[in-house]
Formats: sequence, C-alpha cells, structure tokens
Amino acid sequence: MIEFFGVSGISIPEGEVRSVGCKGTLLWQAEAYREVEWISAAASVGAYIDLGFAYDTAATIRLEQWLNGAKTTTYPFGATNSTGVLRCMLTSPDGESAHSSGFYGSNGVNYGASSIANNVTSGKNEFVMTIGAGVRKLQNLTTGVTSSGTVSQSAYTMTDNLYLFAQNYKGSPRFGGERRISAFRYYDKDGSLICDLVPCYRIADGVIGMYDRARELFLTNAGSGSFTKGADV
Repeated sequence: MIEFFGVSGISIPEGEVRSVGCKGTLLWQAEAYREVEWISAAASVGAYIDLGFAYDTAATIRLEQWLNGAKTTTYPFGATNSTGVLRCMLTSPDGESAHSSGFYGSNGVNYGASSIANNVTSGKNEFVMTIGAGVRKLQNLTTGVTSSGTVSQSAYTMTDNLYLFAQNYKGSPRFGGERRISAFRYYDKDGSLICDLVPCYRIADGVIGMYDRARELFLTNAGSGSFTKGADV
C-alpha cells in the first residue's frame, strides 16, 4: 500500500502528476496553493480584495494586521454606503496616532467610531470587531485592550461589497498606508463563518492572494499594483 501523506509531488515520464485516484476515490492531489506568513500592499498601492459580500445586520470579524509604527492613516477593511452614513469598517492606524485604531458603524443617522487609543503594538495585532443592533466593539487581543463606552448602533443592511486591504468608500477603494494582513474571518448575523481567509500564493504561476477555506475560493487583487508576501509557512 502506498502512503501519500506528506507527498508534495509525483513525477512520471509523461510529466507531473496532478492527482491519484482509485475506483472513484481521490487518494492524493497536488498542492495548488502555498500558505505564507502574510501578504501586504505598500502605502498608497491600489491592491485590494473584493470579499464578494456586503454587511448585513450584524457580524463578528477577526483580522490580524501587522503595524510598523508609521502614523499614516490606513484603511485595511470595510465599506460605507454612498452617503457615508452606513458603515462597517476598520481604520488602523486612525488619525495622527501610530497607536490608535477605530471601528466604524452607524446609528442610521450619523456614523460613529469605537476606538482603542495608545494600545496598538508594533508588529502583529489581532483585532476582533463586533457589530449589530446596540453593540459596536473593537478589541485587540494582542494588547488586551477593548473599546469602552455606550454606543448607539442600529441594525441595517448595506449593498456595497466589503473590501480587504482597502475600504469601499462611497463606491471607490481608498488605501492609506501599508496594509499587511495574516488572517481574516467573517461571521455573519447568524454566527456562521462565511469567510475564512489564509494568505498564500498559487504555485502554478506565483499569483499572490487569499484562499477562502469557507467558500473554497482563491481571491486575488481586484485593484492596481501588486501584493507582496511573507515567508512560506
């Protein structure tokens, strides 16, 4: 019996084997993507990912962002509608502080931000964003800091798709400083994991993107410029 565990490639005289099966059962398939530590878009570079869905009523969002201490306002995730009132988006760093991040929502009349100040670390920051009727919270699990204060947050549905490595701002992407991300997960209003992104590149041609384990999709750059990547995992 042949043991295929750990086999990264098989060659025969005719070329590289893509898969091995027996009586209709897939025993082994060549790896199509290689996971990396992170992928990044440099400051003002127009690379981003269209997540393919919009915010609806409530969500829990987890995002790992690497920060380098720069003070440039940066827009790594989210969307707002054409009026700028309805929002679901993270700005990090936010404003002139290199150690502040803000998660934006709305009460239906005005937008509002839940912020953590002076407690974002240089390096990897693991953010958890919670949004829905009566709640809008930003946590940094790396530093142990959570936004505080009572918020006015209403339930609403948006039609503009959410972006990663950018914000879908009134129909156009905006970027800011460097966006370096190593993980992204999106749980919908029912608590179902509908998007689970892993940074990677396609082995066949080296294209960099994020593989969605929830939808089994490889998402690539929807904008201009290009991503860079960290080391293989």
